[in-house]
Order: sequence, then C-alpha cells, then structure tokens
Amino acid sequence: MNNLVLSLLLAALWLACAAAGSAVEEAPAARGAGETLDEFIARMDARAEEIETLEADLRYARREEFRPERERVSTGKIYVRKPSDMYIEFADPYPRRIWITDDYIVDYKVDLNSAEKVELADENRPEIIGLSTRFSELKGDFRMELARPGGDHPSGYILTLTPAEGVEADFTSASVEVDAESLLPVRVTEKNSRLKRDKIYTFTNIRENPRLSDRLFTPDLRRDTSVTVHEPGDWKGP
Repeated sequence: MNNLVLSLLLAALWLACAAAGSAVEEAPAARGAGETLDEFIARMDARAEEIETLEADLRYARREEFRPERERVSTGKIYVRKPSDMYIEFADPYPRRIWITDDYIVDYKVDLNSAEKVELADENRPEIIGLSTRFSELKGDFRMELARPGGDHPSGYILTLTPAEGVEADFTSASVEVDAESLLPVRVTEKNSRLKRDKIYTFTNIRENPRLSDRLFTPDLRRDTSVTVHEPGDWKGP
C-alpha cells in the first residue's frame, strides 16, 4: 500500500491492514452525473504526488455512544513526511507527543514523563493513507463509496471506507471529507460500532511542502523517562 496525503488522516491512522485477500466488489460510484469513483481516486492520488511534507493544526475528538455529551478533545499540531514519518504534538488538555515511523511508534506523555514504545515488524507497520498508501491500492481491502459536494457538505466530497471481510482496522467505517478545491482531507470520522465509539480528526491551516527538520521526527525524551515496550497491536493510539 502507498500515497493520500493528510490522512494521517485516519490518523495516527494506523490501519493495521492485516489481510488483503481478493478484490472487493466496488460500491456504486458518485451520486449523480460526473466522474466515477475510480476517476476521483486517480485525481486524489495524482494530487498526493505533488506533496512531500505536510503541516496542519489537528483537533482530535473521541466520543463514546453511551456518553455522547462527554466528548474528549485534544488539540495540537501534526507533521508528516513521505513515505511514512509522522509527528503529532498535542498541547491541550495536556502535553503529549507521538512519533510514528516505519520502524516504531513512541507515545510520550510529557507531564508524566512516561512513554510507550512499539517496535514494528514488516507486517505490523502502520499504513498512512496518502503517504505509505495510495487510495487506489486500498480497493482490495475496503469497500468505497463517494458522495459528491452538496447537502450538508457543499464544499467537499465524502469518501466512505468500510473494511472488507478479513481486514483488521480500528474502525468499522470511516468517512473522509475532502476539500473540493484542494483535494486534501480536512476531516476524518472513524466509527467503531463494536466498541460504540467515534474518533474525529479535523485538520486546519494546512501547509503543503514546508521544510521539516529531521529532528522533528526523532523521539526527544528525557534521560529519566520511564519507557514501556509493547508488542505490535497493543498500542491503542491517542
């Protein structure tokens, strides 16, 4: 799998796509006349080819179905570099830093001076849509449906992904809102009907191709930081 860009989108998006299997029957294309789903995906993949790095403000919200009024929100910044480097720095409600690379994940809770680390083998590496994974390469693992701009999303497309049978993911469905002009993802909603939980990632103030230092993607922990090492699959994300 390989290239959408911000999908970090699915955000620390770590689709642990463990099984590909045979191609999945494609859902009906776009609503109404116009380009097909395949044509839209090709446009998004072509757009992603223009981007090597990204920087954006990130709002991450988590809601439990049984307590929807108690939404947990974290805000901060996210930095991405092809093919698979990601750094997330949350400022509120408490400082937290997350590094994701091809080889490991480090989740550092600054105020507690504690970190969790997961070392990744080939089969456990995160797939970041738009960076290490092209949308066109997801068609064997996900059923896709495309809604064109209109109604309650007049300025954006909605691409819905549902994992195919045998594919492991941290959601039962995910909708990606794509800005119609920039073709960049601006909002991702992951729904997990099994856990009755939603995760919502919103991206604003997106900067394309900023110069990002190597140091940004290198874990920076205190010498006395307590580090807990997990097996792949144990880290649950933000």
